[in-house]
Amino acid sequence: MRYFIDWVAERCGEILIQDVTAAMLREYMLLVRRRERILTGVTRIKRSTIRSAAVYRRPP
Repeated sequence: MRYFIDWVAERCGEILIQDVTAAMLREYMLLVRRRERILTGVTRIKRSTIRSAAVYRRPP
């Protein structure tokens, strides 16, 4: 929660909780998700890779 408060203060200055909008929450969540991917080394997987993996079945 403290990280969110710091992010809002840096972005908008001091505001009240009533002034936090859904768009601000969405932007913050996207930022956190992007940083998490960078830190864990996860990259986007192509849809074709997912599709081909779903079609492939190991022989019995």
